[in-house]
Amino acid sequence: MTKYLLFLFLSITFVFSKGFGAPNTVVLTADQVYGANDIEAAIDLATQNGTRSGTVLLDASDGPFSYSGEDRSINIYYSNITLRSQNGAQIINCADGIFFDDFATENVTIEGISFNCSGVGILVPWGEHEQVTLRDNTISSPTIGIILTQIQGNKVQGNSIMAGWQGILLTSGTNENQIIQNTIYGVQHSGISLEGDNFNNKIHGNKVFCAPDFDCLTVSASLEVLANNKISGNKP
Repeated sequence: MTKYLLFLFLSITFVFSKGFGAPNTVVLTADQVYGANDIEAAIDLATQNGTRSGTVLLDASDGPFSYSGEDRSINIYYSNITLRSQNGAQIINCADGIFFDDFATENVTIEGISFNCSGVGILVPWGEHEQVTLRDNTISSPTIGIILTQIQGNKVQGNSIMAGWQGILLTSGTNENQIIQNTIYGVQHSGISLEGDNFNNKIHGNKVFCAPDFDCLTVSASLEVLANNKISGNKP
């Protein structure tokens, strides 16, 4: 099913069902999703193409979401979006699970979803992305679970991350974010890494378990960066 056909199907479903639920909420099941573009079509519908807040629920009652199309990364390009699991949603065969486009966005929540990806789990790159909340997700990546790049004022909390190299990476210029109570497994380098000039990030209460036969770091940063951030209560 193409993105256009799914959008038309969801629009018709939305018209007949809007009296029974929130008009800005779209529910997807696995049989409606062939690629990440189908989830993007649901975001377009729920938000009326970015003109209002919207919620997309991934309902796992019919099983996991397995991509068979070419588009295997969900792009976020609107503000005021909630993408949430219902009944334990799993996305398998993703490339990057979530990728924030180079547009200014705020008030975006990704919650409770399991991502089993060949690339990065969630990538929030350079740009004006604020009030992004990544909460209670489960991420499996052969490289890095979550990357935050040159952004401020966001929260990463309560996620379970299995990653090959680093669990959470904050690149230079990533300031005043909260990285709280995440559990990170299987890393070879570090659970949380602050690379470059970072300040006023709160890194608290995270648990890190190294890959077998590797001595990883719980938090990796230069002495100057360690002094310029609020780092406490993290456990190897």
